[in-house]
Amino acid sequence: MLPKPKQLRPKILFIRVWLASKKRTETKRKKTLKSLRSPRYFNTNLNLTSIVFKRCYYFKLLFLKIFLCSSQILVYSLCLGFYWLAVGASTSRTPPKRSPTFYQELEFTMSQKIDYLISPTWIAPVIPRSCILKDYSVAVSQSTISRILPTHEALKNFREAPNISLPDQLLTPGFINVHSHAAMSLLRGIADDRNMMDWLSNWIWPIESKLVDPDFVLDGTQLAGVEMIMGGTTTVADNYFFPDASSSAFASLGMRAQIGIPVLKFKTNWASDERDHI
Repeated sequence: MLPKPKQLRPKILFIRVWLASKKRTETKRKKTLKSLRSPRYFNTNLNLTSIVFKRCYYFKLLFLKIFLCSSQILVYSLCLGFYWLAVGASTSRTPPKRSPTFYQELEFTMSQKIDYLISPTWIAPVIPRSCILKDYSVAVSQSTISRILPTHEALKNFREAPNISLPDQLLTPGFINVHSHAAMSLLRGIADDRNMMDWLSNWIWPIESKLVDPDFVLDGTQLAGVEMIMGGTTTVADNYFFPDASSSAFASLGMRAQIGIPVLKFKTNWASDERDHI
């Protein structure tokens, strides 16, 4: 059942009064702002308290607008910066060309610690091929060639490192002896005017059957190894009886060696037949 119209009148009256009050307040606020913007607002009939209140209220609004503008500018700047970062990261860039040894040289240059320098007049490197370097030095670190660079740069960068100066000399990689019986250096000069089979059958094999033992192989291999080093040979492929002894001899000299095992059909001081040789 709907209420009577008379019962709604107090509520309607209250709403009208509230709206009127709100409208007057809004009108008063607009007039105040308008007077504050006018340069003649000091001539109004307002007391000092009202003027101070209006000025404070005006400056609060001004600072608020400045703060909002600054915040917007900051947000726009950040967004623009992130955008350019994203665009820069997404674009493809061609990496700079580096030499194969760039990072090794960089790591070595940063460390700047070597054991000694070798400074000959000429160097014949493995790479590049068919090239002679003049007035270059080799930097050695932990028994390894770390770098090859001009001598004046080497002496400048590694002032505290010992320098082995080799004037009028050629430095080359070590030679490789691809076939040797190093212990037979003790049999040098025996019947060397005979043909091959006469030399082996009638001279070398009978002598070996009487003399060859681990001590014979060790001493003969050390003698041959020293002679190889004096001639520039640092690597050898050797094949002779008692290979353990020859391995020990080359290792004591610091040489690289490939040790082979002889296989013969007849008896020797090291083995009795083919199976025993293997």
